[in-house]
Amino acid sequence: MQRYKRKFDLYYHQLGRIQEAVVHVDKYLNILKDKLSELKRELKFFRGDALQLFNEKFYGYKIKFVVIDSPNSNRGLVKGNCNKDNIIIYVTDDFYMHTSKDFLDVFNVFTQELLLLLSHELVHRGQYYIRSGDKLNFYNFDGNISGGVDIEYLKNPQEIMAYALMYIESLRYSGFQNEDILKMLQSGNFARSQSLHITFYLNDMKTHNKNAFLKFRKYIYQYIADPIRYDLKIV
Repeated sequence: MQRYKRKFDLYYHQLGRIQEAVVHVDKYLNILKDKLSELKRELKFFRGDALQLFNEKFYGYKIKFVVIDSPNSNRGLVKGNCNKDNIIIYVTDDFYMHTSKDFLDVFNVFTQELLLLLSHELVHRGQYYIRSGDKLNFYNFDGNISGGVDIEYLKNPQEIMAYALMYIESLRYSGFQNEDILKMLQSGNFARSQSLHITFYLNDMKTHNKNAFLKFRKYIYQYIADPIRYDLKIV
């Protein structure tokens, strides 16, 4: 990794120091992964309301699951939202199919998508603790914008940071190592993403806002190579 560090340190120097270092949520995510593993075991014998079970398991982590009516979902997941009190994960009725005892074969895929969504919102939770929460402008995760994406939303440094971590986590789930991701940064040949917004960062943001494009790449680098300054704790 050291052979990349000098190159990238010089490359990103032109952006100057960003107000805060990236928010690392790895330890927090690992705890949530363990909770989901417990859930998977319980669902084999569970006969009640899966939504209620999820809310009971994640109550102590200030994470709530709420069912809404939406035509747009990914594995039953619609979007996430973070405020000073809770992370709220909005799901559709499809949620039950992906967590039912009869569909445990798709549960691993569901939890992977859920953890990507939680990683995004946990970054926002960390930003809230680091800075004044009432000044943070929290947006919905991957909100659907008719006719395309909301560029103003994607230019927000808080969102750039959250999507950068989401992209890294999705690459890790696909088997890429940190060294592989740094090679992508060096070559500019990035693996595809299923997220509309991450795809926009990778393919289109440079022509719309070069500064936001460079920050996306810089945050990816910081997550992998920089010393950890902010490590989100369970509160």
